[in-house]
Amino acid sequence: MRIIYLIIILVCAGSLNAQMDPVVGDGSIKFYTQGTAKGYFISKASTQGYNGTILRFEHYNPFGGGSTLMNFVGNSLVIGNPVITNEKFYVNVNSNFAGTVKINPEFASGNLFQIGLNGSIYNLNSTNGGITSTIGNNRSQFYASSSTTYLGLRDNNNGEIFKVSNDPTLGSFIHMPKTNSRIVIGGFGDYRFSEGKLIVKQGNAIIEGNIIADGNITTEVDLFVQGNSYVNGKVGIGTSNPDEKLTVKGKIHAEEVKVDLNVPPDYVFEKFYTGESTLKSDYQMPTLQEIEDFTKLNFHLPNVPSAEEIQKDGLKLSKMTAILLQKIEELTLYTIEQEKRIKILETKLESNK
Repeated sequence: MRIIYLIIILVCAGSLNAQMDPVVGDGSIKFYTQGTAKGYFISKASTQGYNGTILRFEHYNPFGGGSTLMNFVGNSLVIGNPVITNEKFYVNVNSNFAGTVKINPEFASGNLFQIGLNGSIYNLNSTNGGITSTIGNNRSQFYASSSTTYLGLRDNNNGEIFKVSNDPTLGSFIHMPKTNSRIVIGGFGDYRFSEGKLIVKQGNAIIEGNIIADGNITTEVDLFVQGNSYVNGKVGIGTSNPDEKLTVKGKIHAEEVKVDLNVPPDYVFEKFYTGESTLKSDYQMPTLQEIEDFTKLNFHLPNVPSAEEIQKDGLKLSKMTAILLQKIEELTLYTIEQEKRIKILETKLESNK
């Protein structure tokens, strides 16, 4: 009915304000304003004419041709130049939508909304709510089912770049399988580009679970871990270039430090009292005279690193703990021997009275 009213209005307007042309072809009506040489053309063509157009509205200029506005082709409404299509609504020109576009399908499955030829840019599938883009090869994907949901990005070779997923077997996860993948929090992707896979800029990282790392961990801010940390590489605190399993540029405050010793210094007592040691068979306890001669020449105890060595290489806690314990045990034995001699002397003094 609206189309009939529109035809009547256009015909009346043409009769009053425009020059009416004779009927053309199969029921065609055209009229235009002579002053501007423009008008409208309404045509009822056969299904063989105008690409199967049944009814079309055309902006018409008898001096320079016209441009098609809207066509009814078979059971389809075509905006722009007429084409044969199976779609109910087909836009063959650029379009802008200023309002809301609502899609409420009556079917339960299939492609709900497509952009590009056959969904070559984006395709929305009503079966699972999946959204795919095939610019290149599947550049972006969204998929949802009763058990699995994921959002993914791919490169032009269909290689996976990023995925957020909830999987019934693997659980919820985020993965970035590319070897050059990085996460930068608080900065841009080029921040400290070659220094790590996970960068936290100007903020703290709080982890209540475990940390497992095959590479290095470095931090220049606070790191709070309530679980365990497993690192196969190196950990740097206050430095981005750790040279040992744990490198700290600064002070360490701890209630206790546990150091494992491969050879405990009990070999000192073992060798002194038994004449041999199974812990360190080559150990020889120096005499006090040997110690005096050595210290006069070197200004440090035997087997103890010199000041120059410690300044150059640092003080190794495990090694130094073993050396100091050895010296304490040796000093204990010297003291015991001196005590014995003192008692002998005291006995002699008593007997000479």
